[in-house]
Order: sequence, then C-alpha cells, then structure tokens
Amino acid sequence: MNFDGVLGIVLNEKKEILLVKRRDVPLWTLPGGNIKEKEYPIQAIKRELTEETNFKINVSYLAGFGKRKDIEHKKRKGDYLCAFFTCQKISGNFFPNEEITAIKFFKKNMLPRAMLQWHKKIIKNFNSSQKKKININMNFREELISLIFHPLILLRFLIWRLLN
Repeated sequence: MNFDGVLGIVLNEKKEILLVKRRDVPLWTLPGGNIKEKEYPIQAIKRELTEETNFKINVSYLAGFGKRKDIEHKKRKGDYLCAFFTCQKISGNFFPNEEITAIKFFKKNMLPRAMLQWHKKIIKNFNSSQKKKININMNFREELISLIFHPLILLRFLIWRLLN
C-alpha cells in the first residue's frame, strides 16, 4: 500500500494522547503530515513529529490506516491514504512554530470539541493494549458539518481554502 500521509498516536506514561493545535485552522489534531518523495512512512512520522513538536520519538508499530478525500490536491486522482503509527516521546521540548501553536496530552474520553472528527474516530477506535490495526476513513461532509458549529474555525478554513 502506498501511503500519502502519516499520523502519530503519541502516548505518554498515563496513556494520554498527544494533540497539536494548528495555526492555519485552529483545530486540535493528531500530529502528522505528508510523506515526501522517496521517504518511507516511518521516516515521515519521525520528521513530522520533530517539525511540529520538536520531539524525538520511537515508533512502536503501525496502528492502522485510512483514507480521505484529497482536498489539498496532492495527487492527480484518487484518495489520500494515511498510515497511523503509535509512538513514544524520547526527548525534546515544544516551542510554538509556524505550523503549531500549542500541544497537549488528552485522555481518550476527554478530547477537545474543536477537533477533526476523523481524528476523534481514530483515537476512539485505537486500543494500545490490543495492537489490532484500525481502518478509519474520513467523511468530508461530517467534517464540514462539524466546522459549521465553530464559526471562527469555519471562517479561517474558508480563507485557507481560498488562498490555497
């Protein structure tokens, strides 16, 4: 399977999950991003976590995968395929940067409201003790409906879409 992107499920010692708050659209998300040409998914998740959080990580295992509509037009046709990796922080301290304004570890049952629904589903279906692969696909319509209830987020999302 050729993946286009990666997401990291970074757990702390309390089994809380790391989320990052994006600068472009102020939503909490799992850290991650696009896989560069000739880059392996594990290399990509390590690079993305370092870029977004300044953390060095260990990648434990492939937790699952999913697909979503290619809204950024990264591909010529087809869906955007994403791998989900379970990771642990080794070292590093976060500093706000051009992509991320904040980070926080959340309990699985206490996730923030301003969050991508797709990422919520990934977290809700993730079970660190089972190591069973999850397959969660994004529902673009569901994401848009959830954004409507956050007017500031919706406005920033629309501006971002117009500029890109």
